[in-house]
Amino acid sequence: IYDAAGNGRLLSTVGLAALGFPTQLTVVGPSAGSAQDKTAPGLVSVGFDTTSIDTSRAAAYARLTLSLNDDMSGVRYFDVGFLSPSGKEARGSHSYAQTNLAGSRSIQVFFPQSSEPGIWTLDRIGIYDGVGNGRLLSAAGLAALGFPTQLTIR
Repeated sequence: IYDAAGNGRLLSTVGLAALGFPTQLTVVGPSAGSAQDKTAPGLVSVGFDTTSIDTSRAAAYARLTLSLNDDMSGVRYFDVGFLSPSGKEARGSHSYAQTNLAGSRSIQVFFPQSSEPGIWTLDRIGIYDGVGNGRLLSAAGLAALGFPTQLTIR
């Protein structure tokens, strides 16, 4: 614990108990015979609003629309990342999806003025459901599924 002046204090389990704070947490799982969510969410489609943006005079945004689904707890969070042609720059964004079991969500990725020109690669998409199951798709994985992976920056 730290205050505004930077003074800190570390409290161990014994120290917390001595001060009267609880130190145990019981996690209750599903009852016997009930279903558990063990499956990562899926990516149904990826679309770019445009395949080219111009950052030569001003910053710009690339907008993607993802169609997502999940079998039980619903998609809760996703992130996307782009990698520059040289591999020295990266841009990304994330969103709390709240799609329930299926839905489409849009996300914008900011590219500052004078971003490296050339063909940027949609390098990753990560998707996570309400209980933490996740799926991470690389550029190769996205391309193998037939999804677009290239954005041209001028």
